[in-house]
Amino acid sequence: MTGDEYARFDAVELARLVRMGDVRASELVARAAERADSLNEQLNAIVYRMDGQAREAADAVDREHTGSGRKLLRLRSPDPTDLLRGVPVLIKDIGVPVAGAPMRAGCRALDGTFCNRDGIVARRLRGLGVPMLGKTNTPELGITPYTESELYGPCRNPWDTGRTPGGSSGGSAAAVAAGIVPIATASDGGGSIRIPAACCGLFGLKPSRGRIPIGGDWWGGGVSEHCLTRSVRDSAGYLDLMSGAAAGQPYLLPRPSVPYREEVERDPAPLMIGMVTEHPFNRRIHPTCKEAVENLAGLLERLGHRVEEVSLPYPPEALTHWFFRVVVGSTAARIAEIEGMLGRRLGAGDLELNTRLMRRLAQSLTMEDSAVARESWNLLLELAADFHTRYDMMLSPSVSDPPPAIGAFANSRSEGAAAEALVRLPLRALVRRAGLVDRLGRRVLDFLPYTPFANMSGAPSMSVPTGNDEDGLPVGAMFTAPMCREDMLFRLAGSLERELRWTDRLPVVPNRHD
Repeated sequence: MTGDEYARFDAVELARLVRMGDVRASELVARAAERADSLNEQLNAIVYRMDGQAREAADAVDREHTGSGRKLLRLRSPDPTDLLRGVPVLIKDIGVPVAGAPMRAGCRALDGTFCNRDGIVARRLRGLGVPMLGKTNTPELGITPYTESELYGPCRNPWDTGRTPGGSSGGSAAAVAAGIVPIATASDGGGSIRIPAACCGLFGLKPSRGRIPIGGDWWGGGVSEHCLTRSVRDSAGYLDLMSGAAAGQPYLLPRPSVPYREEVERDPAPLMIGMVTEHPFNRRIHPTCKEAVENLAGLLERLGHRVEEVSLPYPPEALTHWFFRVVVGSTAARIAEIEGMLGRRLGAGDLELNTRLMRRLAQSLTMEDSAVARESWNLLLELAADFHTRYDMMLSPSVSDPPPAIGAFANSRSEGAAAEALVRLPLRALVRRAGLVDRLGRRVLDFLPYTPFANMSGAPSMSVPTGNDEDGLPVGAMFTAPMCREDMLFRLAGSLERELRWTDRLPVVPNRHD
């Protein structure tokens, strides 16, 4: 198998070839490592390699597929647990502890630290014979929709290396889009699966709250764990394997009665879809993103669905007051946790300026502010339930603009000076009176006005590739379904994939970036 052949197969097909004895798992790991060697200098998608662990896992799979064992494997019916067996994956460097590997979350304070145990996801992957090739680039503590940490430097979009792949799962998205691996783990606390999916031309689904156990209750329950893929069936198969309750988890959802991978092959029943193209802050949506949704609406109607344009089912303060304040408080709590682990106070040498500013903003909020913000999410549950009494799904742009240039979100000189002043001086009252928490939230939320809704409500939501704009940049559209209705999303995604054939599109990564 050549590297180009490897890059064009999805994970389900690669696992089938391993099972049939047509290719060895160790060969797949070798092809993935070669592509990483060839492409990562341009992309900066992988920040830590685990080739040794990956080869050991692949060799173990190959030993099961030798001699008489191979003949038996060919004869027996496929085992659902073999769906990804022998296929290399990459692990996002946030939220998934892997024994013997770092989990630095793009944070200088965590540089040099290593995990001494596997988390739930890594443990399940090992048990399924899935080689883990390395860890992928993230922004510091996963708090931005772009991936440009000071520790690791910017991750670059394989469709245009001058652009961001999004965040916070930017490294995972860039690696999958470039064909280094067919699957990389990802997590989504405000769009961190769906934003990179849209920026990199991938399929990205945020599951329902609690569908995959993540070892805690992060960002007030807003964070979900899953993956990024090119094919819908890879995403569905991964969710089949990784879902299911685990002891000690705050949210317990059972496995589906019908495997999600089977739902992908089923045509969806006619759906009533509410289409949103307005921006909650009355900002102009980029014409490319708006046209992508409107064109997709036309395709949906040709496929027998009904689409109506509707208003946003939530107010703007749901983003600035209810969502961003929870993120600010949770970031400050994470910093305090790291300080407790390291036994010292973190300062300018440990944290980026904007992260330290997040902590200062959190200190300007009262306990009442934080409690009101999180409890306001309950109103989102009511608003979502009301919306879904009339519509099966909500359709919107995934993000409001095409992938921004690297550095587009960087502080200007005046912004940096103001942030330094706020961090250094005891200006808690000033920060509060000036409403700086909400104002600073607007800057990032302008780019992602649609994704946090599903994080607050806990509902499943997916970004699907709609094509590329005139500059060759990917564009995505987002569907949000009622709680626990991943089955409905996978059916619709499968039908759209058959129409749009996005798995056939692969970027040509340039040899250098500007």
